[in-house]
Amino acid sequence: LKSCNKICYLKQNEKDVRVNDNNPLLLILWCANMDLQYIAERSLSFTEYVTGYVTKAE
Repeated sequence: LKSCNKICYLKQNEKDVRVNDNNPLLLILWCANMDLQYIAERSLSFTEYVTGYVTKAE
C-alpha cells in the first residue's frame, strides 16, 4: 500500500499467495468472498473503481 510517502506491505504466507486480500472480521460478518484493495486517490478514482466493479459481468 502506498500513501503519500509511506508504503505498507501486507504480510502473506507462501501458502496463501492465491488468497485475496481480506479482513478477518469482515469475512465473518459478510460470509462471502472479498478482495480488499487500498485506494490512494481521491473520490474520482474511488467512483471509477466501484462503478467498474459493480457493473462487471460475472
